[in-house]
Amino acid sequence: MTEGSPEVVATTPIKVPKFPIILTLSTGEKILHTKCRQIKEITPAVRTLAQTLESYLKEHQDDHPRPIGLAASQVGKSIRIFSFVVGTDSNVLTVINPELIYEKKQHFVIETCLSIPGKSFMIKRGKIVKIRGMLVDGSIHTFKGHGLLAQLFLHELNHLDGITIDSVGGEILR
Repeated sequence: MTEGSPEVVATTPIKVPKFPIILTLSTGEKILHTKCRQIKEITPAVRTLAQTLESYLKEHQDDHPRPIGLAASQVGKSIRIFSFVVGTDSNVLTVINPELIYEKKQHFVIETCLSIPGKSFMIKRGKIVKIRGMLVDGSIHTFKGHGLLAQLFLHELNHLDGITIDSVGGEILR
């Protein structure tokens, strides 16, 4: 059938998933600069937020630049949770109450951020990072990241601490 065909009748409403609006420095500066609070209990609301973060990352895998991490503060929630893309296969994990265990061998990297669109920053980050946090099922895990994954962990931890890359790095002018 084509558009406008009289045979097309909407009988059941279609539920369209709502993806969050990513806060930018101009639209959500206060929450982006606020330290997020610990999650005391994994409630249905926390699970829903985890699904929202994961869905956003999965749905935007063909974007340029491709988002690989998203913190709750970037969608207006001041709690310690972030999601990230695992490898190149688009699997996504969510970490609740993440904490840095260690950071080793710092070097300079270039970073971008969904909350500061169109800008890049030179930042000193660890080459090897280990974090610990809880998955949505309540299990505690440690994650070791090298290179880009280490950079991602530090970037998202910064978001949860109210730190944006413009305050820790130098903008690269194009």
